[in-house]
Amino acid sequence: MPWSPRLQVYRDTIEYWLRVVKLRKHVDISRKVLKRLARRLHIYKGYNIGREYAGLKLQEGNQTYYKERENTRAWRYEHNQSLVDALVAEGKAGNSSAEQIPARMKREKTAIKHAFLKAVATNAAGVDEELDS
Repeated sequence: MPWSPRLQVYRDTIEYWLRVVKLRKHVDISRKVLKRLARRLHIYKGYNIGREYAGLKLQEGNQTYYKERENTRAWRYEHNQSLVDALVAEGKAGNSSAEQIPARMKREKTAIKHAFLKAVATNAAGVDEELDS
């Protein structure tokens, strides 16, 4: 599923109402995370509602998410295009062409997937050894 900021709002809404339902079932949850989600989503009524209403809002959030996730590819493209436009507008030397930036983003993404890690450690004899994965 391609990530986009628009889709993340739907996922956060589901997470918020799921935590409220758990709160009403007297399950231990992190109140700090619940408050942070409420602030991000501008929903401030979670502490004052019943379990039934929270369950309905959770079902509504799930239905909306599954309906809207069909648009994720277009949203991801729009998000990436906005990043490219911002980099071009910034005007740095490596960001002069709008055609080069998506290719660089793709290279960076594959480089992260295939990262090569190295570390230097001292063995029992006091000799530095290079460890790699």
